[in-house]
Amino acid sequence: MSKFFEYYKKTDYELSGKVFNLTNITLRYKFKQNLTKNIYNFYDYTLKDGERLDHLADMYYGDSKYVWVIILANDIIDPQFEIPKPDNEFKKYVINKYGTWENVVRGTHHYERVAIYKDSNSKVLDLNPPLVIEEKLYNNIFLDKQSLTLSSTNFLENEFSENQQIQQVQSGGNVTAIVESWEVDGNDNSKGKLIIKDMSSNFQKGKINKENETEEYDVLGTQKVKKYSDLPVLLSEEKREITNLDYEFDLNENKRTLKLLDVSQLSLIVNLVEEIFNE
Repeated sequence: MSKFFEYYKKTDYELSGKVFNLTNITLRYKFKQNLTKNIYNFYDYTLKDGERLDHLADMYYGDSKYVWVIILANDIIDPQFEIPKPDNEFKKYVINKYGTWENVVRGTHHYERVAIYKDSNSKVLDLNPPLVIEEKLYNNIFLDKQSLTLSSTNFLENEFSENQQIQQVQSGGNVTAIVESWEVDGNDNSKGKLIIKDMSSNFQKGKINKENETEEYDVLGTQKVKKYSDLPVLLSEEKREITNLDYEFDLNENKRTLKLLDVSQLSLIVNLVEEIFNE
């Protein structure tokens, strides 16, 4: 980088009553403007693990002093943070950031919706980039409630009461829940809908009874009740969990691709820099 800063002029800065003669790095912006106005050939290059920019400059341009060409062409401000960390440094970095390797590997960074499906067999489109979603949407939070369609001879309006405990007959009382609401079918009083909560397990078709009572009720059907009725139900193909490791790894890998100026145009860039910084 020292060769690059040879082109920068010094300028006086006043700070706290003192004057400092410092390098005027604001000229970098002027260089970028001129670069976009001219046609140059750039090629994609993927950095190898542990590869340094000065070594790349030496390999590609024949001299490590031209590392500044790579830095300017890729608008890199701080090479320490804007090029990928080698594998050994990467692991140390993420453990330091998240506390333990267990937190890195198993901790959830965020959730994403990656596609839209009409049904499990019909994809509408992939989402690129993915859409970051809340945990409750990822988990399809239905699901502290369940709706049971019941059948009996003649239901009463007060057949079940709020906060009453019920149980699944076939389970021997191991599957229990609390009644949240009860409603008799307005067109057929032999049917009714029971909303239950605080379930020890999901209820299935079969029979239920009330706590400490022997009368049994037929369960014709069950349906999970959404806690957030406005949220769509996402299929497993439509979503994914991003761990801390996934997030940091992708962030690190995305720094590998650089733009390299065609070596045949190196002298043009050097001349351009001299012209701009000597104006």
